[in-house]
Amino acid sequence: MPVIFDVGFSSAAVRSVASARRCRTFNPSAAGQFSAAFNQLCAPSASISIGTEEISSWFHSSCRTILDSVAPLKTLQPRAKPEPWFSDATRTARRECRRAERMWKKDRLQVLSQILKDSWRNYQNTVKEAKRYYLSNIIVSKRHDPRALFKTIDSVLNAPQPVCLEASPELCNDFLHFFINKVVSIRALISAPASDPPVPAPCLVAFD
Repeated sequence: MPVIFDVGFSSAAVRSVASARRCRTFNPSAAGQFSAAFNQLCAPSASISIGTEEISSWFHSSCRTILDSVAPLKTLQPRAKPEPWFSDATRTARRECRRAERMWKKDRLQVLSQILKDSWRNYQNTVKEAKRYYLSNIIVSKRHDPRALFKTIDSVLNAPQPVCLEASPELCNDFLHFFINKVVSIRALISAPASDPPVPAPCLVAFD
């Protein structure tokens, strides 16, 4: 007696996505800022009896705090690979678009706005033509390979969707630390006034 049942297969392809990484960026003045901030630290008093673990923990937390203010951690997303049909012509057209966009943002003139629109239209047409030429060459060269043709058509019709960041406690903490460090760095750049402004004496007037 035959056994009949239905089996469902998922057609969604699993794509490996490179994970984001966190790193610090050190500029030429980072070392001097770190040394200046470290010299202003107040070391634990010698009269207080503390152990080696406490001193090591204090040193580590102090250096970490200074390092976060001098060179805070930044989350770097992996760069997307350039499309295979990108060529020198498409790069030149994109460069012209960016140049026109900078000019328009600087002056905000109507003629520059029209130049920007024309540059974008030319860039889109250049990309379409480069993509058409690239796919035509693949189809012609792989016309006897059905697997390669199917893979090419599938990559065009089922383009990978952009990966969005999912909400997580780690991501929320990254946002929190970013804004806290931003506020701390801005406050450090604000110099305190030399003297407090005088407070006017209250005027006591009695009306009969």
